[in-house]
Amino acid sequence: MFFAPDNAPNKIAQALSDLSDSAPGKNIIQLLELVAKSLESTDRDGDTQMLDSGDDFQSNDEDEDEDEDDYSADEYFPDDDVVPQSTFGKSETSNVQSHAQPTSVFRNRIRMDLMTAKGNGFKIGHLGSLMDGLGCYVSISCRISKLGISEEAMQAWQIDPSEYLILIIHYPNGYKSIDSLKSYDAQTARRHIGMRIGISSSYKPTMQEAVRAFTTMSKDEEKRRDDTQGESQDLSNRGFRNSFISCPLNELLNERLITLIEYRYMGMPWSGAEDYYNDHYGTNIENSDSMNDKYMEVENVSASFPGLVTADHIREAGTDQSHSFPLIAMQFVLRHFVRCTEFCLVCFCKMQDDLEAIKPYVCDKPLCLYQYMSLGFGPSIEHEIIAQPKVVDLLISFCYASARQGGLKDFPTGLSLMVPPFSAFENEQLNQPQTANYPYNFNQPAVAPPSPAANTTTGAGEPGKMRFNYSKLEMIFDDPNQKVPFRTGDWVVIRTSDNPMKSLHCRIVETTFFPTIKVSEPIVPSSAIPVPSIPTIPGQAKPPAPPVPSTFTPATFYIYNQNFDDLHEFYKRQTIYSLLETLPSVANMKQYLIRKAQSGLNTWVDHLSPATLGMLRWIIASNRACIIQVEDCRDSDPKAKKGEERLYGMNGWMQFRFAMGAPVSTASTEGNS
Repeated sequence: MFFAPDNAPNKIAQALSDLSDSAPGKNIIQLLELVAKSLESTDRDGDTQMLDSGDDFQSNDEDEDEDEDDYSADEYFPDDDVVPQSTFGKSETSNVQSHAQPTSVFRNRIRMDLMTAKGNGFKIGHLGSLMDGLGCYVSISCRISKLGISEEAMQAWQIDPSEYLILIIHYPNGYKSIDSLKSYDAQTARRHIGMRIGISSSYKPTMQEAVRAFTTMSKDEEKRRDDTQGESQDLSNRGFRNSFISCPLNELLNERLITLIEYRYMGMPWSGAEDYYNDHYGTNIENSDSMNDKYMEVENVSASFPGLVTADHIREAGTDQSHSFPLIAMQFVLRHFVRCTEFCLVCFCKMQDDLEAIKPYVCDKPLCLYQYMSLGFGPSIEHEIIAQPKVVDLLISFCYASARQGGLKDFPTGLSLMVPPFSAFENEQLNQPQTANYPYNFNQPAVAPPSPAANTTTGAGEPGKMRFNYSKLEMIFDDPNQKVPFRTGDWVVIRTSDNPMKSLHCRIVETTFFPTIKVSEPIVPSSAIPVPSIPTIPGQAKPPAPPVPSTFTPATFYIYNQNFDDLHEFYKRQTIYSLLETLPSVANMKQYLIRKAQSGLNTWVDHLSPATLGMLRWIIASNRACIIQVEDCRDSDPKAKKGEERLYGMNGWMQFRFAMGAPVSTASTEGNS
């Protein structure tokens, strides 16, 4: 709870009241930072950084080859006689506490750190008041083509060899050297530095892109942006964007890098520091009596990796020398980006098996597997939907067809998915339409249903009774003294007496005015939507939709209160394909994610139930095959590859390629489908 005294200015009271949407999920330190930032916005006395001014730093020679010296040191490191920006009345004491003083020693250290990174083969850029000790951004990048990644892996990771892998480092309180960062604990360091990984067609992001990478919008700000931009956003913009593994790498950098560097200064290599972190997180290394020689062993790295990927600035320069933090951070990024298949996506431990893969996965620890499948750790399904919508559609179709025909053997167990009881789908078995353009007869299940007594379910009760008004989206109960059967946010299946074969999946929106319950717009399963017998002629007006009943009709409801793990295998398959029929189309999900750039599918609460989203996450995350859509390249396309792997004589058919191989290997096993 945030509140102010009664005599507080209105601006302060309003600023605190606006924090409710941003506060959930934050720890104490983050809450204090949130309050400080909000209160600072109520006292703007002119000390405001003009974000658009960063455009003056943007280079015009971004398309030149990386090997060329297309920028000079003077562009990045101004002379010492640059006059620092005015503090506009800020006290000198507060300025010392927040920002570094732009002394000659301070500026020389910046030059040395960034020139060291440049000398190791990276491109350097900066935005903001770097040399004045104020808030700024430093970018360090290199071309993808120099990382030794195979062509198959680049296609699977949706990156191009001409693009740049970029690390943006944000210094909100001025540049901090490695010596300063070593003196901070992990939480203090996060207040002085932030890091983001991304891909871009240029070596240096714009100021707007850098700010956007570190910005988390509130619900109101996101709504205003959506109203302004509408649905005009697309993927044609090749500016700074997240890679398929940016989310876990950002977390790894911001949570562990400073601590890992501290372990490196104790003599450990990266591998030993990471193992020690996972084995002894939370202990004081100086007082630890569990130091083991295994943490000091030199890591064996494949000689096929380029020297840019295997370079180690701390080892090469020695622990007694002054090191460049941007260079150390970028080398750590390359370690986990290029070699991402060697590490677990959740705990970042080295994988024990020798499986050569193109896409990363999780280790065998049950907790890592649960976090990957259920909590969305690792590469996000949102990225897959945006980058490869046809592949996601293919995976969903595979799962649906396998479940309908009784061939599905693996299930999303252990994820605590709460689904409707099996009795909620009984009427749908008698109402399944024949699909004309699919070779299987879905009217005849491949496996006979078990008797209800054979089902091991522990919560499939009788349906509840009420009356439902479709036009008002309201449920009303005849007994106002009965207990409210559900809570806000629960999902239910509704069947009305006038059409008991048709199920309506709704989310409970409001229970305050019980016995009247407000629900969301019902989702009708795709199998229950009638297909028009007469095709619609382009340009012809669509037939009017049938009228929506405006009266309260007797109905029954089933709550999503059945644990999926307790169902019989037959009912598990039935539940999977029934819930997949409520899934929005992949095209609609992609459109939503593009429009809601700062949000995931879990915010689309009225269109995706948690159980359906969990199954979608399981379908995408459990796929370890590398499936790539084979584009229908035209000769007019300058980027079209000669001899693209499309089967001859199958024009108009969607084709996919299965690839397998190590990211640094040129050999792969492929097949078309």
